[in-house]
Order: sequence, then structure tokens, then C-alpha cells
Amino acid sequence: MSAGVSVGERDLVKQVLQRLGVGLLFWRVPMKPGSPVAFGMAGATPAFGLPGTPGAAMVAFEELVRPALRLMMGYRHLHRPVVAGRLAAPLAMKPGRRRYLWARASFDGGEIAVQPLRGQSTATLRSISEANALILTDPQAAGFNRGDPVRIQLLGEPDPAREAQAIPAVSVVGAKGAGKTTLIERLLPELARRGHRVAAIKHDVHGFAIDREGTDSQRFAQAGAAVAGISGPGRSALIYRDDVPRSLTDLIGLIRGVDLIVVEGYSQEPIPKIEVRRLGLSTDKAPPAGPIVAVVTDAPDGSAALSPDDVAALADRIEERVLRRD
Repeated sequence: MSAGVSVGERDLVKQVLQRLGVGLLFWRVPMKPGSPVAFGMAGATPAFGLPGTPGAAMVAFEELVRPALRLMMGYRHLHRPVVAGRLAAPLAMKPGRRRYLWARASFDGGEIAVQPLRGQSTATLRSISEANALILTDPQAAGFNRGDPVRIQLLGEPDPAREAQAIPAVSVVGAKGAGKTTLIERLLPELARRGHRVAAIKHDVHGFAIDREGTDSQRFAQAGAAVAGISGPGRSALIYRDDVPRSLTDLIGLIRGVDLIVVEGYSQEPIPKIEVRRLGLSTDKAPPAGPIVAVVTDAPDGSAALSPDDVAALADRIEERVLRRD
């Protein structure tokens, strides 16, 4: 049974089980989520009491009830397989209890990349439905950095490849001089303050130069390298020499370890858009394709348009409509 096994005034299942003659063998387990679990025997019949919130109940079922059922059915292997993976995003937690965190596992360059899912609340259903793995942490763990090795329990097959569409993207579009770059500059710190790791892509239809003449990476490219890379303390870069322009989908597919991609330009790509308008400026470009998440203008007309200074409201809109935060 589920719910009513914790410490609230209306959590009466444990007392009811005892009154019915169930001999309780344990109550509460040092794990999170799923701590308020009761177990006992009604004669020869085992009885479990699980937490009431979906996330806690699912973890308790996976770690305690499912192995018990498999044992009674005669299976040799009781738990789902545990494998090594590498974190695609940092994790922070309070030490003290063994943690089980919903995640999405995928094959990436010969190893398993592990993306923690955003909604870890025990009342959240979205992460449960999207997860194919649980990250297992020891009680003393206080956090992990991106790239750290972790143990995961597989709930299903890892994705065959990390899909570009797994990283949501939003494009900032508008007339030249409307303030697109300035808006992105204001938006990025607000998203970072909220814990989002963000990538930014700039579309320059006129071309650009990134290698200085005579640098090692430029000499590699001049010698025939299709991709020239350079890495130093705190930063790395790969420079692709392409015969044809790369699509936005191709560029997104090269990015790893972020929660969101903010793009300047690419107005005709079918991704969500933030349209920037400025009083007195107009454009002869075609209207942007894809859904409009927000209109940002310095001449608000009392509608749902946002001011360029209200980056908090814009970040709220992105979380609601692009990141779909639970």
C-alpha cells in the first residue's frame, strides 16, 4: 500500500498494520527519496507501506519491493543492473543519506553520459516518466562536478546516441540594431543565477574570422586539418572548416553539458523565438518561424510584451515555455 506511512497526524497506516497483527520489522530507511517505508509480516505474507508522493514511492518500490518480489519468484538477480557513467551536468546535495536521482543515460563516445533530470521533487511525475536511470550516491557525498564518474542503476536501455533535440533552444530575433545582443547579455547572468548552464550561438551571415594569422591553430588549418582544436586553462575551442554552411541542428549536435542554448539569429529555424522590437526600427525580413515565446520592446503597449529591462520575467517565460520546468 502507498501513502500514510510517514510522521504526519493523518499518517495512520503503520498503526493500522500493527492493529491488524502485522509484525513490523522496520520503519524508515536512510535513503532519499523513499525514507518513510514500513515493512512487516502478516503471518507468512509480507506487507510493505510506501510513501505517498510518486517519486518517493517509485524509488522505494525499485529498491525494496521489486527485489523482494523477484526473490519470491525465484530470480537470482534481484536488482536492476548498476553501471558506471559520467555526469553531463554538476550535482549538489546535502550529505547524510544515500540519494537516488532521476537521470537520462545515453551512449556518448564509448561511455555512458548521465544527464540529471531537472525536476527531482518527489511530487514530480515528469522526471519519473523521462528517466531511464537512477544516479546512486553514497551518504557522505555533497556534490559532483560535470564529468565526474558516477554509478547509475539502469531502469531501461541507454539512448543509442545523445540527440541534439535533447537540449532545448530559443532564438533571439529582430531587426538590426534592435538590441538582440544586449538583451542576451542581460539574460545570461539571470539564467546562470537560476542554476542553468547556457550555451550561446551567434549567426553571422556576413562571415567571420576567428584564427589570427600565424597562430598554431591557423597553421594546422592551413596545412589541411578539417577540424583544428586548441585548449588551455578554463577554455577549449574546436574550429571546423566546412565546405557548406552548417545547419543549426548540426551546431546544436556539437554542444554538450548545457541546459539551454540561446541563439542570436536563425529566424527561419522552427525553434521558439524571442522577438526584439525597437521603436522606429523596421525590417523587410520575413516574419520569424516557430512559436513566439516573448516579444521584448522598448515601447510596451499594455499587451503581454516585456520590457528589455525585465529579464527576470523573460527568464520566467523561458522556464515555463522552453525548459518547461516542473
